[in-house]
Order: sequence, then C-alpha cells, then structure tokens
Amino acid sequence: MKGLFDLFVRTYPRHLSDQKFKRIEGTDLFEFKSFQIRMPCFFSQDGRVLLAHGLIKKTDKLQVSDVRKAREIKASFERRVRPDG
Repeated sequence: MKGLFDLFVRTYPRHLSDQKFKRIEGTDLFEFKSFQIRMPCFFSQDGRVLLAHGLIKKTDKLQVSDVRKAREIKASFERRVRPDG
C-alpha cells in the first residue's frame, strides 16, 4: 500500500488508473485498491486525502456497511474541522 500511496502523490492530480484508485460509485468517496485490500478515502476541503478505514474485500462489490462506515468517518471529520464547530 505504501508504494501505491507514493505513486498517488507523484501522479496527483492525474491520479492512478481505476485499477488502483477510483470513485466509489454513487458517493463522494474514493478507494485505494491493491489486490483484495481496499482503503476508502475522501478529500478534505484543503485537498488532503484522508483514509477512512481499511478492509479486505472478498467480493466484487463493497459492502453497504463498509461504505456507511466511511461516510460516518467523513462526517465526523467534517464536524470536527468545521470553522464554527
């Protein structure tokens, strides 16, 4: 995964191929992918990429619970960094 992150940093904003980094369909989340390892992530308002959590995905599609967990982590982060919060 470290090699994947290093490659992302070197190629940003062009990003990686969909085989290594892609938007999670129907969401504002993305995922780093390396074989069965998945790391849902999101962009902060200042452009940082924040990893939500990691998982081993054994099916073709992400579980609804994994997407929900990433959304909850993103919402929690945004509440903490809100200027009025």
